[in-house]
Amino acid sequence: ISCGGEKKNDKKDEKKDTTAVVAAPKMEVTPNAIAELGIKGMVCEMNCVGTVKKTVLALAGVSSWDMEFDSEKDLNHAKVKFDKTVVSEKQMVEAIEQLNEGQYKVESVDVREMTEEEIKTDAATSEVMDEIHSVEGEEVTSGSGGSLSMPNIFDVFGNTL
Repeated sequence: ISCGGEKKNDKKDEKKDTTAVVAAPKMEVTPNAIAELGIKGMVCEMNCVGTVKKTVLALAGVSSWDMEFDSEKDLNHAKVKFDKTVVSEKQMVEAIEQLNEGQYKVESVDVREMTEEEIKTDAATSEVMDEIHSVEGEEVTSGSGGSLSMPNIFDVFGNTL
């Protein structure tokens, strides 16, 4: 198994399934627990960590994922905020360990409930981030009453290609 989890194959005539899977829109999550997951088997940040992160964040009830990947370590730790009434740590572990033919193993799981202060801080941070994202591509007003329209940079460059 390579880094991306694909088996190396010399057969050139085999067709690969390229059907896209579209995820349903995720409901807003109010986390009440934090899981520290010790994950073994990740060899790179781009494919391995990216695949595991995408899978965990796609689970209903998961609100955030944080990991400082170190390729020198055999075991890397992820911090996952989630709503324990919607998803369990067991479901997260199963989702991770099913990836890439079992390439990743969750060696340790430590779950704790978030304090009321952590829940309030997390909610306030989410609210600020939502406001920042809602401003993208909208008109920005300066303090002198003038206005400036800020285009989305991806739209600008996307139209030139």
